[in-house]
Amino acid sequence: MPAPEQIAVMAKHYVIAAIWAECPEGTRPRATAAAHAHALKVCTAFAELAGPLLEGAVTRDGYGSHPDCGTVHPAYAAAGHDLWLTSQGHGAGFWDREPLQAGQLGERLSKLAEHFPVAAEFYRGWLYLYGGLPRG
Repeated sequence: MPAPEQIAVMAKHYVIAAIWAECPEGTRPRATAAAHAHALKVCTAFAELAGPLLEGAVTRDGYGSHPDCGTVHPAYAAAGHDLWLTSQGHGAGFWDREPLQAGQLGERLSKLAEHFPVAAEFYRGWLYLYGGLPRG
């Protein structure tokens, strides 16, 4: 299981991807504290389910090399971004990352991400997140 600070980076970039991909054009919403907490729960649950597959992704050379991933745990930043895009059915995500092509790692992570669809709602400049957590 990734360290808490790695999951925190993943959740931060999950929220950034949600805002980037889903917010109405021309707006600049912020995420509520509850949205950040929900993202942390989703990323933790995904990391637990993905286990060694996520570990395999974040240790691949070149994964997380995009400048928007930052310098602190950039592969976990990329994983948060990819989790949002893949789980929401966007045309990008784990499956299309070049470093994850070998062994169909990207495809396998994408299949798992499909179990985490989260609803994003924007209201009065704020992002709210609902759902996407496995029952049990």
